[in-house]
Amino acid sequence: MGPAAVGAPVRRSRNWSATGAAAIRSAPGVVRVAVEFRVLGAVEVRVDGNRLDLGPARQQRVLAALLLDANQAVTADQLIDRVWGERAPQRARLTLYSYLSRLRQALRTAAGETQIVRRSGGYELTVDPSAVDLHRFRSLAARARTAMGAGDEDEAARLFEQALAFWRGDACRGMETPWFDAQRETVHLEWITTVLDRGTSSYAAVCTPNC
Repeated sequence: MGPAAVGAPVRRSRNWSATGAAAIRSAPGVVRVAVEFRVLGAVEVRVDGNRLDLGPARQQRVLAALLLDANQAVTADQLIDRVWGERAPQRARLTLYSYLSRLRQALRTAAGETQIVRRSGGYELTVDPSAVDLHRFRSLAARARTAMGAGDEDEAARLFEQALAFWRGDACRGMETPWFDAQRETVHLEWITTVLDRGTSSYAAVCTPNC
């Protein structure tokens, strides 16, 4: 199997600024809080550095499934397949709705503008992509490859280093369903490709014309 292509860019919700800051905009007099969504390694949400309680394991899978397709609608059937695989119980849909309700409440309380919204095509997690480590990793790696193509090896090496700094391990660690397994393999191949490209750019950045 060849290296996976870098993931398609995640659509940015129109409610987010283009600054890349993983912080919630707040009304006058309200303290801003920084929110980080992590899917590289164990799935976590950090609010001002504190880990948010995401509930039981399958509820965490629901959030992870939405984060991997941030700002895109995911149908209930797709979520059930992602979370339970072939072992979905008879009441999986009702359980899914319960998980979504709890996650909505947790995000509403702790993460401000990051919301799970109902769309005609399913459920969408609206979030600044720069607040999600995987999407930040992909964005930086893509920018690094653009710099490589332009011959700016120093900038490429710097951006590759920034991208790889987000890596805490394989995506959605411990979430074992066929869909998560496939996502994990894809992201792992992206990481390998990025490591190799970082090595190429770093070598080119220090290499003299006589190398």
